[in-house]
Amino acid sequence: MFKNKQIIRFLTKIICFLGFSMVTYFLLLIIWGTFLPIFINKNLQFKFRTEGHTYTRLKEADTVKNVDILFIGSSHVFRGYDPRVFEKNNLKIFDLSSVAQTPVISKLLFEKYIHTMNPKLIILDIYPTILDMDRAEAKADYLSSTEFSMTNLKLAVQSKNILVINTFLYSTFFHSSGIFDSYKEPKKRLYDKYNLKGNYDEYIGGGFVETSYKNGNYVPEKFKSVKLGFHHSNIEELKKLITLIKEHNIKFILIQTPVTKNLFNSITNNRDIDKQFSSYGPYYNFNTILDIPTQYFYDSNHFTQEGVKLFDQEFINYMKKDSTFVSALPLH
Repeated sequence: MFKNKQIIRFLTKIICFLGFSMVTYFLLLIIWGTFLPIFINKNLQFKFRTEGHTYTRLKEADTVKNVDILFIGSSHVFRGYDPRVFEKNNLKIFDLSSVAQTPVISKLLFEKYIHTMNPKLIILDIYPTILDMDRAEAKADYLSSTEFSMTNLKLAVQSKNILVINTFLYSTFFHSSGIFDSYKEPKKRLYDKYNLKGNYDEYIGGGFVETSYKNGNYVPEKFKSVKLGFHHSNIEELKKLITLIKEHNIKFILIQTPVTKNLFNSITNNRDIDKQFSSYGPYYNFNTILDIPTQYFYDSNHFTQEGVKLFDQEFINYMKKDSTFVSALPLH
Protein backbone atom coordinates (compact mmCIF):
# COMPACT_ATOMS: atom_id res chain seq x y z
CA MET A 1 0.00 0.00 0.00
CA PHE A 2 2.85 2.36 0.95
CA LYS A 3 4.67 1.61 -2.31
CA ASN A 4 1.52 2.35 -4.29
CA LYS A 5 1.24 5.78 -2.65
CA GLN A 6 4.86 6.51 -3.45
CA ILE A 7 4.34 5.55 -7.07
CA ILE A 8 1.23 7.75 -7.28
CA ARG A 9 3.12 10.70 -5.72
CA PHE A 10 6.01 10.17 -8.13
CA LEU A 11 3.74 10.04 -11.18
CA THR A 12 1.84 13.11 -9.96
CA LYS A 13 5.09 15.06 -9.66
CA ILE A 14 6.14 14.02 -13.17
CA ILE A 15 2.77 15.08 -14.60
CA CYS A 16 2.91 18.41 -12.75
CA PHE A 17 6.47 19.01 -13.92
CA LEU A 18 5.60 18.20 -17.52
CA GLY A 19 2.53 20.44 -17.35
CA PHE A 20 4.55 23.29 -15.84
CA SER A 21 7.30 22.82 -18.43
CA MET A 22 4.84 22.89 -21.32
CA VAL A 23 3.13 26.05 -20.05
CA THR A 24 6.49 27.72 -19.43
CA TYR A 25 7.74 26.75 -22.89
CA PHE A 26 4.60 28.11 -24.51
CA LEU A 27 4.85 31.42 -22.62
CA LEU A 28 8.53 31.79 -23.47
CA LEU A 29 7.70 31.00 -27.10
CA ILE A 30 5.14 33.81 -27.17
CA ILE A 31 7.65 36.28 -25.69
CA TRP A 32 10.37 35.03 -28.00
CA GLY A 33 8.23 35.29 -31.12
CA THR A 34 6.79 38.68 -30.19
CA PHE A 35 9.90 40.63 -29.28
CA LEU A 36 12.77 39.09 -31.24
CA PRO A 37 13.21 39.90 -34.96
CA ILE A 38 12.54 37.04 -37.37
CA PHE A 39 16.17 36.71 -38.53
CA ILE A 40 17.22 35.83 -34.96
CA ASN A 41 14.48 33.24 -34.47
CA LYS A 42 16.08 30.31 -36.25
CA ASN A 43 13.57 27.89 -34.72
CA LEU A 44 10.50 30.11 -35.13
CA GLN A 45 9.56 31.67 -38.45
CA PHE A 46 6.22 33.40 -37.95
CA LYS A 47 5.81 34.92 -41.40
CA PHE A 48 2.57 36.82 -40.89
CA ARG A 49 2.99 40.28 -42.48
CA THR A 50 6.17 39.32 -44.33
CA GLU A 51 6.76 38.96 -48.09
CA GLY A 52 4.30 37.11 -50.28
CA HIS A 53 0.95 38.41 -48.95
CA THR A 54 -0.13 34.83 -48.14
CA TYR A 55 -2.54 36.03 -45.44
CA THR A 56 -4.33 38.44 -47.80
CA ARG A 57 -4.34 35.89 -50.63
CA LEU A 58 -6.00 33.21 -48.51
CA LYS A 59 -8.52 35.70 -47.12
CA GLU A 60 -9.48 36.56 -50.69
CA ALA A 61 -9.52 32.87 -51.62
CA ASP A 62 -12.26 32.37 -49.01
CA THR A 63 -14.55 34.57 -51.12
CA VAL A 64 -13.66 33.43 -54.66
CA LYS A 65 -16.05 31.26 -56.66
CA ASN A 66 -15.97 29.66 -60.10
CA VAL A 67 -12.69 30.41 -61.84
CA ASP A 68 -11.58 29.33 -65.29
CA ILE A 69 -7.98 28.55 -64.31
CA LEU A 70 -6.59 27.81 -60.86
CA PHE A 71 -2.81 28.20 -60.71
CA ILE A 72 -1.13 26.31 -57.87
CA GLY A 73 2.51 26.62 -56.87
CA SER A 74 5.26 28.75 -55.37
CA SER A 75 6.12 32.44 -55.75
CA HIS A 76 6.54 31.81 -59.49
CA VAL A 77 2.74 31.72 -59.54
CA PHE A 78 1.83 34.77 -57.46
CA ARG A 79 4.63 36.80 -59.10
CA GLY A 80 4.17 35.40 -62.59
CA TYR A 81 0.49 35.15 -63.57
CA ASP A 82 -1.37 38.45 -63.62
CA PRO A 83 -5.19 38.09 -63.58
CA ARG A 84 -5.49 41.37 -65.52
CA VAL A 85 -3.70 39.90 -68.55
CA PHE A 86 -5.91 36.81 -68.48
CA GLU A 87 -9.03 38.94 -68.02
CA LYS A 88 -8.22 40.71 -71.29
CA ASN A 89 -8.35 37.24 -72.83
CA ASN A 90 -11.75 36.54 -71.21
CA LEU A 91 -10.29 34.21 -68.59
CA LYS A 92 -10.81 34.40 -64.83
CA ILE A 93 -7.88 33.02 -62.84
CA PHE A 94 -6.70 32.77 -59.25
CA ASP A 95 -3.13 32.29 -58.02
CA LEU A 96 -3.46 29.84 -55.12
CA SER A 97 0.19 30.06 -54.19
CA SER A 98 2.52 30.75 -51.28
CA VAL A 99 6.20 31.26 -50.53
CA ALA A 100 8.33 28.22 -51.51
CA GLN A 101 5.13 26.16 -51.73
CA THR A 102 5.73 22.41 -51.71
CA PRO A 103 3.22 19.76 -52.84
CA VAL A 104 2.02 19.04 -49.29
CA ILE A 105 0.82 22.66 -49.01
CA SER A 106 -0.54 22.58 -52.57
CA LYS A 107 -2.61 19.54 -51.63
CA LEU A 108 -3.99 21.20 -48.47
CA LEU A 109 -5.02 24.29 -50.41
CA PHE A 110 -6.57 22.21 -53.20
CA GLU A 111 -8.68 20.26 -50.70
CA LYS A 112 -9.84 23.46 -48.98
CA TYR A 113 -10.80 25.51 -52.03
CA ILE A 114 -11.61 23.11 -54.85
CA HIS A 115 -15.38 23.08 -54.28
CA THR A 116 -15.84 26.85 -54.07
CA MET A 117 -13.39 27.84 -56.79
CA ASN A 118 -14.67 25.06 -59.05
CA PRO A 119 -11.97 25.54 -61.71
CA LYS A 120 -12.34 24.37 -65.29
CA LEU A 121 -8.57 23.84 -65.49
CA ILE A 122 -5.77 23.50 -62.93
CA ILE A 123 -2.22 24.49 -63.79
CA LEU A 124 0.43 23.09 -61.47
CA ASP A 125 3.60 25.15 -61.54
CA ILE A 126 6.62 22.93 -60.93
CA TYR A 127 9.83 24.54 -59.67
CA PRO A 128 12.33 21.66 -59.41
CA THR A 129 14.68 23.54 -57.07
CA ILE A 130 11.99 23.65 -54.37
CA LEU A 131 11.36 19.91 -54.59
CA ASP A 132 14.88 18.95 -53.54
CA MET A 133 14.04 18.92 -49.82
CA ASP A 134 11.16 19.01 -47.36
CA ARG A 135 11.13 22.79 -46.93
CA ALA A 136 10.12 23.99 -43.47
CA GLU A 137 9.77 27.59 -44.69
CA ALA A 138 6.82 26.60 -46.91
CA LYS A 139 4.98 25.10 -43.94
CA ALA A 140 5.88 28.06 -41.72
CA ASP A 141 4.50 30.51 -44.28
CA TYR A 142 1.23 28.57 -44.55
CA LEU A 143 0.81 28.05 -40.79
CA SER A 144 1.55 31.71 -40.08
CA SER A 145 -1.34 32.82 -42.28
CA THR A 146 -4.02 30.35 -41.16
CA GLU A 147 -5.96 29.76 -37.96
CA PHE A 148 -5.83 26.62 -35.83
CA SER A 149 -7.27 23.47 -37.37
CA MET A 150 -6.72 19.76 -36.95
CA THR A 151 -5.18 19.79 -40.43
CA ASN A 152 -2.61 22.34 -39.28
CA LEU A 153 -1.92 20.34 -36.11
CA LYS A 154 -1.36 17.21 -38.19
CA LEU A 155 0.93 19.12 -40.57
CA ALA A 156 3.05 20.39 -37.67
CA VAL A 157 3.30 17.07 -35.84
CA GLN A 158 4.09 15.05 -38.96
CA SER A 159 6.81 17.51 -39.95
CA LYS A 160 8.90 16.46 -36.91
CA ASN A 161 10.57 19.85 -37.33
CA ILE A 162 11.02 22.18 -34.35
CA LEU A 163 10.73 25.30 -36.52
CA VAL A 164 7.39 24.14 -37.94
CA ILE A 165 6.05 23.05 -34.54
CA ASN A 166 7.07 26.33 -32.87
CA THR A 167 5.52 28.32 -35.70
CA PHE A 168 2.29 26.33 -35.36
CA LEU A 169 2.14 26.96 -31.60
CA TYR A 170 2.85 30.66 -31.93
CA SER A 171 0.42 31.03 -34.83
CA THR A 172 -2.29 29.28 -32.79
CA PHE A 173 -1.82 31.84 -29.99
CA PHE A 174 -1.62 34.74 -32.43
CA HIS A 175 -4.78 33.92 -34.37
CA SER A 176 -6.74 32.85 -31.26
CA SER A 177 -5.92 35.99 -29.28
CA GLY A 178 -8.36 38.13 -31.25
CA ILE A 179 -5.84 40.96 -31.33
CA PHE A 180 -5.80 41.10 -35.12
CA ASP A 181 -9.36 40.03 -35.94
CA SER A 182 -9.91 43.26 -37.86
CA TYR A 183 -6.38 43.41 -39.26
CA LYS A 184 -6.00 44.20 -42.95
CA GLU A 185 -2.61 43.58 -44.49
CA PRO A 186 -1.27 46.63 -46.37
CA LYS A 187 -1.53 46.09 -50.11
CA LYS A 188 1.85 47.75 -50.64
CA ARG A 189 4.99 46.61 -48.86
CA LEU A 190 8.59 47.72 -49.30
CA TYR A 191 10.68 45.02 -50.94
CA ASP A 192 14.22 46.31 -51.41
CA LYS A 193 15.96 43.08 -52.38
CA TYR A 194 18.79 44.98 -54.06
CA ASN A 195 18.69 48.09 -51.86
CA LEU A 196 17.08 50.12 -54.62
CA LYS A 197 15.15 52.75 -52.71
CA GLY A 198 11.39 52.85 -53.05
CA ASN A 199 10.84 49.40 -54.54
CA TYR A 200 7.76 47.62 -53.30
CA ASP A 201 5.39 44.70 -53.74
CA GLU A 202 1.70 45.39 -54.24
CA TYR A 203 -1.11 42.88 -53.80
CA ILE A 204 -3.33 43.35 -56.84
CA GLY A 205 -6.01 40.72 -56.33
CA GLY A 206 -6.66 37.27 -57.71
CA GLY A 207 -3.66 36.15 -55.67
CA PHE A 208 -1.18 38.19 -57.72
CA VAL A 209 1.64 40.37 -56.33
CA GLU A 210 3.08 43.07 -58.60
CA THR A 211 6.66 44.25 -58.16
CA SER A 212 7.83 47.79 -58.84
CA TYR A 213 11.25 46.59 -60.03
CA LYS A 214 11.99 47.79 -63.55
CA ASN A 215 13.76 46.04 -66.40
CA GLY A 216 17.54 46.21 -66.42
CA ASN A 217 18.29 46.36 -62.68
CA TYR A 218 19.22 42.69 -62.34
CA VAL A 219 22.83 41.72 -62.94
CA PRO A 220 22.96 38.05 -64.05
CA GLU A 221 24.62 35.72 -61.56
CA LYS A 222 26.91 32.80 -62.24
CA PHE A 223 25.68 29.48 -60.84
CA LYS A 224 27.61 26.32 -60.15
CA SER A 225 26.47 23.29 -62.11
CA VAL A 226 24.13 21.12 -60.09
CA LYS A 227 22.23 17.88 -60.54
CA LEU A 228 18.86 18.21 -58.85
CA GLY A 229 17.28 15.40 -56.90
CA PHE A 230 13.80 15.31 -55.42
CA HIS A 231 12.82 14.65 -51.82
CA HIS A 232 10.63 11.53 -51.77
CA SER A 233 7.88 13.23 -49.73
CA ASN A 234 7.50 15.99 -52.33
CA ILE A 235 7.09 13.52 -55.18
CA GLU A 236 4.64 11.39 -53.21
CA GLU A 237 2.53 14.43 -52.28
CA LEU A 238 2.59 15.65 -55.89
CA LYS A 239 1.32 12.26 -57.07
CA LYS A 240 -1.42 12.34 -54.42
CA LEU A 241 -2.45 15.82 -55.56
CA ILE A 242 -2.65 14.72 -59.19
CA THR A 243 -4.73 11.71 -58.15
CA LEU A 244 -7.14 14.01 -56.28
CA ILE A 245 -7.46 16.29 -59.30
CA LYS A 246 -8.29 13.30 -61.49
CA GLU A 247 -10.85 12.06 -58.96
CA HIS A 248 -12.61 15.43 -59.27
CA ASN A 249 -12.62 15.06 -63.07
CA ILE A 250 -10.76 18.34 -63.54
CA LYS A 251 -8.35 18.82 -66.41
CA PHE A 252 -4.82 19.78 -65.43
CA ILE A 253 -1.48 20.77 -66.94
CA LEU A 254 1.97 20.80 -65.34
CA ILE A 255 4.33 23.61 -66.31
CA GLN A 256 7.69 25.13 -65.51
CA THR A 257 7.62 28.93 -65.45
CA PRO A 258 10.76 30.44 -67.03
CA VAL A 259 13.79 31.40 -64.96
CA THR A 260 16.94 33.14 -66.23
CA LYS A 261 19.07 31.22 -68.70
CA ASN A 262 22.03 31.19 -66.30
CA LEU A 263 19.97 29.48 -63.63
CA PHE A 264 18.24 27.02 -65.94
CA ASN A 265 21.44 26.02 -67.73
CA SER A 266 23.21 25.39 -64.43
CA ILE A 267 20.95 22.35 -63.88
CA THR A 268 22.64 19.39 -65.54
CA ASN A 269 19.69 16.97 -65.54
CA ASN A 270 16.93 19.09 -67.09
CA ARG A 271 16.08 16.37 -69.63
CA ASP A 272 15.60 13.78 -66.90
CA ILE A 273 13.42 16.22 -64.97
CA ASP A 274 11.27 16.86 -68.05
CA LYS A 275 10.93 13.14 -68.65
CA GLN A 276 9.80 12.52 -65.07
CA PHE A 277 7.16 15.26 -65.02
CA SER A 278 5.91 14.32 -68.49
CA SER A 279 5.00 10.92 -67.05
CA TYR A 280 2.53 12.57 -64.65
CA GLY A 281 0.37 14.28 -67.27
CA PRO A 282 0.39 17.08 -69.88
CA TYR A 283 3.60 19.02 -69.21
CA TYR A 284 5.32 22.07 -70.68
CA ASN A 285 8.71 23.48 -69.75
CA PHE A 286 8.56 27.13 -70.82
CA ASN A 287 12.28 27.52 -70.27
CA THR A 288 12.73 25.62 -73.53
CA ILE A 289 9.57 26.81 -75.29
CA LEU A 290 9.96 30.59 -74.92
CA ASP A 291 13.03 32.79 -74.98
CA ILE A 292 12.51 35.49 -72.34
CA PRO A 293 15.49 37.91 -72.20
CA THR A 294 17.22 38.34 -68.84
CA GLN A 295 16.30 42.03 -68.77
CA TYR A 296 12.71 40.98 -67.96
CA PHE A 297 13.75 39.45 -64.62
CA TYR A 298 14.41 41.24 -61.33
CA ASP A 299 16.24 38.24 -59.88
CA SER A 300 17.29 34.81 -61.13
CA ASN A 301 13.76 33.40 -61.18
CA HIS A 302 11.11 36.15 -60.99
CA PHE A 303 9.82 38.53 -63.66
CA THR A 304 9.59 42.30 -63.55
CA GLN A 305 6.04 43.52 -64.22
CA GLU A 306 6.98 44.08 -67.86
CA GLY A 307 8.25 40.51 -67.91
CA VAL A 308 4.96 39.28 -66.47
CA LYS A 309 2.95 41.01 -69.19
CA LEU A 310 5.22 39.67 -71.91
CA PHE A 311 5.26 36.10 -70.63
CA ASP A 312 1.57 35.85 -69.75
CA GLN A 313 0.43 36.84 -73.23
CA GLU A 314 2.98 34.53 -74.85
CA PHE A 315 1.85 31.76 -72.49
CA ILE A 316 -1.81 32.23 -73.43
CA ASN A 317 -1.02 32.36 -77.15
CA TYR A 318 1.01 29.16 -76.93
CA MET A 319 -1.48 27.27 -74.78
CA LYS A 320 -4.30 28.03 -77.17
CA LYS A 321 -2.70 25.32 -79.32
CA ASP A 322 -2.98 22.74 -76.52
CA SER A 323 -6.00 20.43 -76.66
CA THR A 324 -6.38 20.19 -72.86
CA PHE A 325 -6.24 23.97 -72.49
CA VAL A 326 -8.65 24.64 -75.34
CA SER A 327 -11.20 21.97 -74.43
CA ALA A 328 -11.41 23.11 -70.80
CA LEU A 329 -11.84 26.84 -71.32
CA PRO A 330 -14.30 29.32 -72.87
CA LEU A 331 -11.85 30.72 -75.42
CA HIS A 332 -13.04 33.25 -77.99
